Amino acid sequence: MKLEKAVAGKDGKATITPTKDIPAGKVTATATDPAGNVSEPSDAATATDSTKPEAGNDINTPAGKVEVKDPAKLTDEEKAKVKKAVEDVNPGSKSCSRR
Repeated sequence: MKLEKAVAGKDGKATITPTKDIPAGKVTATATDPAGNVSEPSDAATATDSTKPEAGNDINTPAGKVEVKDPAKLTDEEKAKVKKAVEDVNPGSKSCSRR
C-alpha cells in the first residue's frame, strides 16, 4: 500500500506526513529517480507518531486565571477557586495537594 510521496532534499533525506493511517507493524520505503527507476525497499522499520505528546496525554486548554491577593498565602476561598479552575479543564482527573 502506498501511503505518501516526498522529494528528498540535498542531504538525501525526505519526511512524509501521512494523510492515511499507517498500518500497525513495520513499514518500508522505496525511492524513484527522475527516470522512473524504483529502488529496492528499505529495511523494515516501525513508524513513529510525532503528533502526540510523549506522555500520551491529550493537550488541554489551560485553566483561566484566578485572582489572588498573595500567591504565597492563599486563603481557603482562593484555594477552592484554583482547584475548581484546574478541575474544570481536567474533568475526571485526581488533584493532589502539597502539605
